[in-house]
Amino acid sequence: MGVSALYFWLDRKAYNTVTYTDTLLLPIRWDDIREKVGLAMIQEGLDDMKEQRWAEAHMKLRIGLARAPQDRRARIELAKFYLGTNQRDQAMKILMDGLAYGYPGRVYMDVLLPAALAGEDYQLVIEIADRFVDADTPGRHLLIARKLSALLGLEQNEEALRLAEQEDREGRSAIREARATALLNLGRHEEAIAYLQLWESESVTKPMPLRRLQARAFRELGRFSEMEEALRLLRVENPTDPNTLVFAVSQNFQAGRTQEAGGAMDEFMLRFGARGRNLMLLAGELEQIGAVKLLERCVEEAKAHGFVTREFLMALTAGKLRAGDWSEAARLASQLEPDPKRSRPVELFVIDYLKRLSAATTTTDAGVQSGVVAMFQGRHLPIKSYREATETLLRAGRLDTAKQVLDFGLRNYPNSTRLAKLQSEITTLVAEREATKVREEPKAAPRGPGEAEFFQRIDTQIAAGEWSAILRGVREIRVAKPDWLAEREGDLLDLQIRASAKTGDAVEMVGTVRQFLNGSRQRADRVLALASELRPEDAANADRLLQEVLRRTPDYPPALRLQRAWRPEAEAGSN
Repeated sequence: MGVSALYFWLDRKAYNTVTYTDTLLLPIRWDDIREKVGLAMIQEGLDDMKEQRWAEAHMKLRIGLARAPQDRRARIELAKFYLGTNQRDQAMKILMDGLAYGYPGRVYMDVLLPAALAGEDYQLVIEIADRFVDADTPGRHLLIARKLSALLGLEQNEEALRLAEQEDREGRSAIREARATALLNLGRHEEAIAYLQLWESESVTKPMPLRRLQARAFRELGRFSEMEEALRLLRVENPTDPNTLVFAVSQNFQAGRTQEAGGAMDEFMLRFGARGRNLMLLAGELEQIGAVKLLERCVEEAKAHGFVTREFLMALTAGKLRAGDWSEAARLASQLEPDPKRSRPVELFVIDYLKRLSAATTTTDAGVQSGVVAMFQGRHLPIKSYREATETLLRAGRLDTAKQVLDFGLRNYPNSTRLAKLQSEITTLVAEREATKVREEPKAAPRGPGEAEFFQRIDTQIAAGEWSAILRGVREIRVAKPDWLAEREGDLLDLQIRASAKTGDAVEMVGTVRQFLNGSRQRADRVLALASELRPEDAANADRLLQEVLRRTPDYPPALRLQRAWRPEAEAGSN
């Protein structure tokens, strides 16, 4: 009877593959049943993912994967979900764990290896490629291509060249591109040009990388007429692709040929400038190469066509920062205002990022500098954000702020070679700064206000409801580092949590709570007390505080009681 009940219960579920015989032989087929139940749950999760029911899909895929851990589809979809929500660590873990079940195939590797390359974890890419690059591995050439990208990223050009020469038997475009790139990186331009000519003679259709590399080689040798010919052929062979003219503008500008770059831009405007997406493509490249004058012209073209210019102004602000025009960048940033109805979260962040970063380049005010650092606290951003912010702050002479931003980047991307180089540069600059200090300095005056004075001022501001001023004061006192700071750190974090909650900065509030909670009951109780205080006027932030306590200590009784007490309120509100 029990066997029949179990079978009929399982058979009611979608995608069930457990047979009656399986249930009859339950003691010896338990592992098989567990796996089949997991696979059914995974299929349900995949269907939910297609229907964009993200929460249900995430839950079902995780449960299914726990029962059928060898399923690659679930790992791929979960990893894509994590990558799309800036949870790179979880994505990498779930993909790396899947390698324990053998070579997972090309589709799986097309998610794992680009994710590792995006995080500049080049050594991991090399290790994975070496692990699975047997002669009979399906898609072996793709593993080789990824390994070559990693070697070039590590600037191991000699090793990349040796591998590319060894593997260049079937004329694969990616491998040939890496071989020519390694030659150019090594300064062996004539060899690169000869090899590119061989590649051209053996190709029926000329790949875009071939022409791009030819143009680069001739540009770096100063052979501009040959560069122009390569650029012309690139356009002729790809007449409908706006990237060809964007590349022509870029190459001429990098060669110092501003007039020719302007001419290429004229042709771009004539052929592709009527579409906002094409103009934004050009603006992005101009920002990257620092072509500010051309970028200003691009913004004017966008205005003339009646396009929404917010994204173009964002690119121009970033270009001014790259060029070191701090005051103009700050002026442009002040004009950036998001559209409350249409702006996506990423656009809201970029606007805030540009405003804070440009402000930090124009003033040494401690509050402004802390505001930049606060943007990176508790967030997992693309690696480019950390690198470019650090480089900008260094160029502006904001060494301490740059160091703090870079620390967040290294925490999220510990294996990045470029971030490691920036860390080395900052370490050298800090050492040089310390070495130039006068050996005999007069006794320093007390740093910042005294403890009693500071908290008396805070009490006055609390009474007046001046929460923004309190938040600014806490940031400034951390920069000043008075002698009493360490003893009152807990109180300062408590103030920062309250102030960020009152001012509606949920991101800073959550980041500070995570820093505040250390496993002690006293601190957990303080957060719960604040949550209860906020609940009547700000239920969303109160719930966030409660969830952070439960995340740190899932079985903490006072938090569980509060959760049970609030749950009927939420259910009643939904009804």
